[in-house]
Amino acid sequence: MRTLLLTLCLTGWLQAAPMLTATNTAVSGMAGSALELRFQLVNPELTAYFNVYSSALIAQTNPSIGDIAFDDAPYQDNIGLLGGPVDGVLPPGDTWEDVLGLYAIRLGALVGASNQITVRIFWDQFSDDPNVCGECLEDTGFSDVQYTITVNDVAGEPVPEPGTWALLAAGLAIVAFRRRLA
Repeated sequence: MRTLLLTLCLTGWLQAAPMLTATNTAVSGMAGSALELRFQLVNPELTAYFNVYSSALIAQTNPSIGDIAFDDAPYQDNIGLLGGPVDGVLPPGDTWEDVLGLYAIRLGALVGASNQITVRIFWDQFSDDPNVCGECLEDTGFSDVQYTITVNDVAGEPVPEPGTWALLAAGLAIVAFRRRLA
């Protein structure tokens, strides 16, 4: 067994994959909302470049809370559109944090209901920057990440009107200025 493992390592069959983790594994939102699923992708390689070309919802424990808002699916890919943080690739030894995708909660979903989902990202590994090399594709693979979606009845923090205080202060300043002139 040790000889087989050593042989596989020496022949390059054991390629390193990017390390994918969810940065918000427990996500909650109101019925009818779309939730951001965030991720961190780390490239452990010193010479390899990674390009992420797609992500997909592959498993869920309670599909009844998901809405079909995105082309008849509760999940919308975001990472595949970006590919990577620098010119569509993740450079060697770099880390990338962003939105993996969106999950839509059905409008009639019951408060307290939850859904364990698995999202798979599909990636290519290159020996050099694929934006400048011709044929440097080394490997293709995928990585999975899990999230727990929970339906709640609490809206996010209310966003204050940004101009209310500024408008009031400006009005008072104009009144004071006009009084001084008179």
